[in-house]
Amino acid sequence: MNARLKDFNLNLDIRQVPDAITCIFHSLLLHRSTAKFHYKTETNFQLGSLGIKEVECEFIDLCYVRVNSDELAMRVDEDVRAFHQEVERNAKGRNNPVQTQISMEFFHRRRKSSWLPLIASEGEENVPWERWNVNLVVNVRPHDELSSLRESAAEAVSDIILSLCSCINKPQYLPKMPTKKEIADVFDEQFSDVQPYLFTIIRNKGPSSQTSGTLSTMKKLMKDTLFI
Repeated sequence: MNARLKDFNLNLDIRQVPDAITCIFHSLLLHRSTAKFHYKTETNFQLGSLGIKEVECEFIDLCYVRVNSDELAMRVDEDVRAFHQEVERNAKGRNNPVQTQISMEFFHRRRKSSWLPLIASEGEENVPWERWNVNLVVNVRPHDELSSLRESAAEAVSDIILSLCSCINKPQYLPKMPTKKEIADVFDEQFSDVQPYLFTIIRNKGPSSQTSGTLSTMKKLMKDTLFI
């Protein structure tokens, strides 16, 4: 199985990073979450209810919809806040833009298998099946320029959300619905009110080299930024 990989590119002011990343990641989780499973038998289950909530961005002229789960929102906010702090540290004292990346990866767990038939396998491994990279060029603008950037950032993020929705709804691999015994191998059960597919947020690993055109696009973003 080949994991699906998708890259998005954004040019933002440092203050707009949390809004943009949170909007994109919650839009992904809206498509990659279910209500809690209530099993009647090992394979027969019912789903609870799943609400949604509209959130207004602070530094971008945009509202987005997320799963109405404060627990899930706190989990995402922790990673995004840590990423933002890393970017701020890297940008401090620099005159040129910061180039970085943050990703959301979905995976399932499976038992490790040994190629030696007489050796029993031990432990589990996480197998990615979908990864979404956000490649960023981050600038530190004067405060009085931020108002003029709010609309352009909103348009860029909106384009990503539309592309995301179009791509995510196409026929593709999804882990099969698990039995009661297998549910922790597919879904994250730590939340009391929602059940997303297992996911991780990967911070600050640099631009992706796995998708053709990404590096050239990032270079163009850097060039455009320097000549604004």
